[in-house]
Amino acid sequence: MLKPLARVPADHPSLWGRVEVRPARPLIQLQDALVLPPYPLAPAAEWWRRRAYGVFDGQGEHVPDLSDRRGERRICHPPSRLEACAQPRQPVLELPLMLYGGTLYNHYGHLLMETGRAYQLLREHRQSDLPIWFHDITPRRRPVTGLGFVRQWLRCLGIRKRVMLIRQPIRARQLISAAAIYNDRAFVSQDLRAACLAGLRAPLFETLAKRRGGGRGVAYLSRHKLQGGSTRFTQEPALVERLAELKHVDVICPEELTNPEKLQLYRDYAVVAGFPQSSMHLKLFAPGEQLARQVLFVAGPQCLSSSWVNLELATGFGDTYVDCGVDADLSAGDDPAFQRSNSFDVEAVFRALRQLAAA
Repeated sequence: MLKPLARVPADHPSLWGRVEVRPARPLIQLQDALVLPPYPLAPAAEWWRRRAYGVFDGQGEHVPDLSDRRGERRICHPPSRLEACAQPRQPVLELPLMLYGGTLYNHYGHLLMETGRAYQLLREHRQSDLPIWFHDITPRRRPVTGLGFVRQWLRCLGIRKRVMLIRQPIRARQLISAAAIYNDRAFVSQDLRAACLAGLRAPLFETLAKRRGGGRGVAYLSRHKLQGGSTRFTQEPALVERLAELKHVDVICPEELTNPEKLQLYRDYAVVAGFPQSSMHLKLFAPGEQLARQVLFVAGPQCLSSSWVNLELATGFGDTYVDCGVDADLSAGDDPAFQRSNSFDVEAVFRALRQLAAA
């Protein structure tokens, strides 16, 4: 019933995206770089085509490694040449040295995973008092750093006071950054785990590392209380009711926990299980060798992003998955608050959790 994530077949009906692990790369260093703030493009249906911003080298060439992609989507990429960009009216800020952390996103999962440039910078520049500069394309009146969950994560990293948002062009005599170490549905870098561990502030890292590890029981991460998001699993409320029968399975709603409490799950339980969700990325940040085994339940088309396979191949955690799909396909969505709805085999999930709890 439990199958290794590292061996998900390429023709699995729920798998989408590309499977690839890339080798580690050194930090990127540019001379006389120009960083453009976000500027509007012609109206477009897709949010990632409504604005552009990026980093240009001393010859005026866009540096693609410092712009984001998700699968084949180019997120807010500017033209390849600086002279083809709309020139902002603000004055240029001159800096002798700039640490560029990429973009802070107003989505929990993308915040965790696409702040990777900053994690890489912290491996060498943790003790520095230099600010770390980020782009912000939050479609809100207040900045991305005004969102509670963003502030909380920045505190976990210990860089809340170092974050600066790019609001005007910046010319940096020297710019230091990193290529993406995670590209949703496309690739993962071999050094992602090391970068994530380096990202946590020292007191939080040490507190987690001191926890005993190798716990017992199963933490089932439930999405049944969510009011919106990417995927709704239609029978999850019924599953949660049935799980009350099992002594050693705790139903946990991640949105009700702080980030440190979510991280503790990987030290305190033997298994963390659930349908794929953002909180499961936190295993990358949990220190120690004795971490909970993670079990993903896979149901319905586009339920298993290739990112989960890439993460397993890059980390070698030994995490597993359970096929629990059914013939009924509700992927078109029957709830406007979610992008799609998937049906699953409740009995298959219940049996798997009962087996895990008894182990």
